[in-house]
Amino acid sequence: SRIIFILRHPCGQVASTLAGIRNGKFERRVPFDEILDTDEARAQGLKRDAFGSLPPVEKAAWHWAILNQKALNDLGDNSRVTHLRYEDMGRDPLPQARALFDFARLPWNSQTEAFLLKSSAGSSSGSYFDIVRNSQASANRWRQELSATDQAAIMHIAMRFPVGQFYADV
Repeated sequence: SRIIFILRHPCGQVASTLAGIRNGKFERRVPFDEILDTDEARAQGLKRDAFGSLPPVEKAAWHWAILNQKALNDLGDNSRVTHLRYEDMGRDPLPQARALFDFARLPWNSQTEAFLLKSSAGSSSGSYFDIVRNSQASANRWRQELSATDQAAIMHIAMRFPVGQFYADV
């Protein structure tokens, strides 16, 4: 089997998670503190009391960083794993999808191409669970939704981890 590990920009993931909580899109609140039981959290010295007092945006940032770093660690250096930044797919879906199909050893066909072109070129950024939307606008909506202070706090946390380096150039 082949694994495609899709990473979303930490600010995009945090903004989306907080919006989902605010808008009742999740059956229950995201249990951000579940990450405290991981080796990655222990390595960072995260303590339950200190974590509990953080603002939601920082809890969500730690959640992104630790879960994605854990996944990256668990996947290791495996030739059957590739990485994709969500934003790269949104910016240039056709060549990205073709490369992923090649990696997964799947055939490409016109029906796939037509769906991809239609679903990524919607007229809006879509509602929370829509699959037909303007992919690039959706991927970058966080830039207007999060304050510069929140963006800096999220990136400060993300960059503490190797997985954050996927976004060092953004």
